[in-house]
Amino acid sequence: MQPSLRKNIVLNVDMETAELFEKASEQKRKKLGFMFAFLMREPLHEDFFLHPEEKGWDDLNRRLDKISREAEIRGLTPQLLEEILKK
Repeated sequence: MQPSLRKNIVLNVDMETAELFEKASEQKRKKLGFMFAFLMREPLHEDFFLHPEEKGWDDLNRRLDKISREAEIRGLTPQLLEEILKK
């Protein structure tokens, strides 16, 4: 993902999530966007999005852990992530 090429998108979320996002700092919003971009690039099975209640949070957490490990293998350190998010 090239940090300079960005596009705003609209997500339909519940009111509580929207309010939490609106109250979040700019840095936290950037982190959420970065995590969302990684999540969307992870080859998730379509059925996870179609039937998330059947997969549950454990499956999502395993996938997020996998994304984190792969990012580290590719050289993404906490320090580098922090630098990216500062831009």
